[in-house]
Amino acid sequence: MSIKKTGVDEKVKVVCRVRPFLDHEAPDDSTAVEGSEIKITNQRNTNEIVSFRFSSCHGPEAKQVDIYEQDVQPMIDKVFSGMDSTIFAYGVTGSGKTHTMQGTEDEPGIIPRVAQYLFQRRLDYPKHTVKIHVSYMEIYKELVYDLLIPREGQGAGLSIREDSSRNIFVANLTDREINSLEEFDHIYTNACKNRSTASTKMNVSSSRSHAILSFQVTVAMENDEAQKDDESDTEQYALSGKINLIDLAGSEDNRRTDNGKERLAESGAINKSLFVLGQVVESINAASSRIPFRDSKMTRILQPSLGGKAQGMMIVNIAPGQSYFMDSYNSLNFATKSKTIENAPTVNTISQDEPSALSDTPKLGQALRVAVLRGKKRTRKRMSDSAVDGSAKRRLYDPFRWSSSQSGSMRENDGYDDTERTNYYSRMMKPWKRFAVGNYDPWPRIKLNDEQVAAHLESRVAVLVAEKVQDLQKSNTELNTQLEEQKQLTSNILERMQALEARL
Repeated sequence: MSIKKTGVDEKVKVVCRVRPFLDHEAPDDSTAVEGSEIKITNQRNTNEIVSFRFSSCHGPEAKQVDIYEQDVQPMIDKVFSGMDSTIFAYGVTGSGKTHTMQGTEDEPGIIPRVAQYLFQRRLDYPKHTVKIHVSYMEIYKELVYDLLIPREGQGAGLSIREDSSRNIFVANLTDREINSLEEFDHIYTNACKNRSTASTKMNVSSSRSHAILSFQVTVAMENDEAQKDDESDTEQYALSGKINLIDLAGSEDNRRTDNGKERLAESGAINKSLFVLGQVVESINAASSRIPFRDSKMTRILQPSLGGKAQGMMIVNIAPGQSYFMDSYNSLNFATKSKTIENAPTVNTISQDEPSALSDTPKLGQALRVAVLRGKKRTRKRMSDSAVDGSAKRRLYDPFRWSSSQSGSMRENDGYDDTERTNYYSRMMKPWKRFAVGNYDPWPRIKLNDEQVAAHLESRVAVLVAEKVQDLQKSNTELNTQLEEQKQLTSNILERMQALEARL
């Protein structure tokens, strides 16, 4: 995958939404929205009025469609141009995050509206092939689980990896192509049943995990200006954009939620990941040399949207009322720090024969074999050209003969010195000696025909692919070891947190 920077840095967009009062809550005027500004008042000290300004603010009367059309849809449009986008809902438990992302049948949220819009936009490309894939995962107790398949058999969860283009991805995550809104609705409805939820004192159906729904949109294009070598066909490539829609679990005060032992463990993991998110934002704003993205699975996945190469938008959800004053203040203060982060969005393109990831060794080997065959075809064409004389043919096989024949001392015999040629090849191929097997000479000192060249290169491809597989297996073993160490560290932290909470 090739990446092209757009040339325009964009700050993380922050949108604020205040939910209405619930039936059991006593209304007050402690929260007010005026245009793109929100003000919260401490009823215990009416002189304490704090205001925050964001890209947009939506009061309790705002509809789901208002937020989607004003703030979300413009970001979705850019995905068809090959740009990645991440939209995540942030706030304390019970502030309306899941309602904003999922909604109801009468008031659909961001997720169903995005799905519907993707299929509408696909109609704008009648001459192109547009493919839409979906994946869905959750981070529960700092373990990543695939929501498109049953939890049984997933063991200790999935691993988060980074490819050669510095793209963050989850290894072995299920990825399904969808061709209609009805198909997505069926998949998503069943997947939501696998998500971890529970009832707490603050929320009847509280999300106990961070949920990440991703749409991968690939648009096949033709580059009329880019011509293949010695051919008239136009080059095929694709634009690849990804949308991450994230419903973060809410931070909790265990004294208010009245959590039991299991809920305490879940709450500890949630609060830890949100604490790391705060550290990441602080480190980015302070231009720190080390940003702790790897300290939490959730921040690792959010990394491209926090100072990376994807667009980012935070929807900070606020619960109105005096009892939520400190929660609202902390959420709004965090959102204010987040809006100063700058991203450098890029356009992702994939050529026709390019493998989707270097870790996919079969595709890598196939791509290399295709390159060998193309080189073979071009060589045959040039060798059959009547305008190419004998010396030019020799240059195709032996660059040293051509360079040496230009010196007067070696022009006689139309030849070259074997010793000097051997030294030349030795210097040139020294970095590749590690690929030699046994006493195999990587560059035979004889002239090779086309078939021999192709066979030689294909054998090298096989060796490279085998070594790549071996390296990946070694890396996988090391990552599993690190995972076990991290699990033990997390377990120790949770035990300490529970001990501290017990003392409080």
